[in-house]
Amino acid sequence: MVENQVGIEQNDKFFSDEYDGIAKVYSDSRDMPSRKFVEMYSLRSMLDSLGFRAGESSFLDLGCGEGRFAREAVRHGAGLVVGVDISAELIALAREKAPGISFHVGSASVSDLARLNIGQYDFVYCGFLFSCTTSVDILNEFYSAIFASLKPGAHFIAIARNTASGVDFSLKLLEYGWASVLTGPVDTDYLPMHTYINVKPSDLTEDGELNVDDPEFKERCFKFQSHVVTIGTHATAAASVGLQNFRAVDCQVDPKFVEELHENFFDTWKKYNPLMIFTAQKPV
Repeated sequence: MVENQVGIEQNDKFFSDEYDGIAKVYSDSRDMPSRKFVEMYSLRSMLDSLGFRAGESSFLDLGCGEGRFAREAVRHGAGLVVGVDISAELIALAREKAPGISFHVGSASVSDLARLNIGQYDFVYCGFLFSCTTSVDILNEFYSAIFASLKPGAHFIAIARNTASGVDFSLKLLEYGWASVLTGPVDTDYLPMHTYINVKPSDLTEDGELNVDDPEFKERCFKFQSHVVTIGTHATAAASVGLQNFRAVDCQVDPKFVEELHENFFDTWKKYNPLMIFTAQKPV
């Protein structure tokens, strides 16, 4: 487990090793219904609400993983799309899936983005980059990189865990294929968790805990470390680097999900609203 108060290089090393080790199964997990009908839909809706211009708007996916959101930006009509991630294995998968998009192995730091000559964009998107936030120093470094990567007047967008829903709701969402278990104290602003993917409701024991020691569970599921930052801390960090007009809303479910899933599929999801999408703007 990565310790709090480490520098950006140590933080990068931990998470690059973490995601390099699970790159293929992590990439496959991006096909879960919540990815398609919640995260993608919420991103498109937010882009459109912020004046996205098809054929013109440029899009930087910071912490792009295997490139799913970058590919979605292309489908949505972005004129230029670039992705950056610390995991070389995830970037290899991203390049394989979308050779026409420019993907780079790099850190979400000002110095590394300058080294890569990433430039400035109309939109900078962070799909769960902040799950790699282990301290206020790391959070501030991420926000400094976001600010540097935006054109004047441009917008940053991120999706993260909705802390307004509490921290103990995850085990109620097993039907959607994922769950998180706290691995540290709840009185910290960078809550450490193990997130498990490919879980099922039947993985819950009578005591209300994940049956992580079951051999079948170990074979089917995989885990990675993640951290949760409160929305108030995000707002403070965004303001500290000069971003303005910070706002956050619950992620929404695409009404078209009923074309592929039963009409009550997202009822539990809507009850807890586990994800939020938020944005802020660089001054003109």
